[in-house]
Amino acid sequence: MLIESPPTATVLYVENGVGFGGAVISLRTCLEHVDQDRYRSVLLHSLKDEKFASFDGIAETAHILTSVPRSILKTEISIPLNLKKS
Repeated sequence: MLIESPPTATVLYVENGVGFGGAVISLRTCLEHVDQDRYRSVLLHSLKDEKFASFDGIAETAHILTSVPRSILKTEISIPLNLKKS
């Protein structure tokens, strides 16, 4: 009797932080425990940092360009809300 292996699913993770810190390290730790025979992990990240090489063998990675300049991301933005009572 031939036993078929379960289907492989691709899971996309998007990381758009401005630094390589706890969130990214926690994601890497989680991905280290993913069953790679059942799941293909793909990580898109907006930070161009050589530390993402630490995901080699765990997930396919790709750097994506952001449409907002980093200088704006590091600036506090205040948006006034004009709420009217009905």
